[in-house]
Amino acid sequence: MARPPAKPAAKPAAAKAAPKAAPKAPPPPRRSHAGRIAAAAIGVAGATGLGVGLNHTEPPTPTPAVSARVLPDQDKTPGAFDPAVTTAAQICGKTWQPGPKDSPPIPGGTVTYSQAGRQTSDALKNQVFVTYGMVNPRDGGASYEVDHRLPLSLGGRDELQNLWPQSRTAPGFNAWIKDRLEDRLYNLVCHPKPGDPTVTLLQAQAVFLGDWTKGYDVYCNETTCPAHGTENDTAGQPAN
Repeated sequence: MARPPAKPAAKPAAAKAAPKAAPKAPPPPRRSHAGRIAAAAIGVAGATGLGVGLNHTEPPTPTPAVSARVLPDQDKTPGAFDPAVTTAAQICGKTWQPGPKDSPPIPGGTVTYSQAGRQTSDALKNQVFVTYGMVNPRDGGASYEVDHRLPLSLGGRDELQNLWPQSRTAPGFNAWIKDRLEDRLYNLVCHPKPGDPTVTLLQAQAVFLGDWTKGYDVYCNETTCPAHGTENDTAGQPAN
């Protein structure tokens, strides 16, 4: 019996052409110092579960101890910083001297940035109260501290856009409590102890350019942010 004819061999499939490489994306634009602060705020908020907006919404059922969260008006006091100061190495040393009038500190001295930058005149303090529709009580700072929203110790500027009248006597988050947070964050940036969280200058600035009371919830307790010895004796305290 004859065998059936063999089937012709299948032709090899043609090799597929390699896909073309996708064009490279252009590099991201370089952030300004303000942009880096905003990014730091997002990083801190993400790491701690905080909201990122500048407008703070009170918790539904605040406890009496934290019910008063008084913040500066964002339009009147948006905050101001020295764009030339971006690192802990710059802000932590005693290498500054006062600059010309209405100008930030300049390098070349023997004091801290905060000491060199503190030139708040009485006229400027009065202007702060006028901006907020208030009368300066002129009681030596017993009622209000003309406060730097972004502390001088962290590169804040001594100008109207960075100043607001913060109550010393209000319950809850008053000027004394903010002072504790300022000390804490300065020490975390400049003099961290073993076991302390790592905080960059930009992250510390972002805390105060946002809702500082949330930063207090994150970084402070009665041990890490002890009361100042003068908190119960406000007489004679300067409004600064």
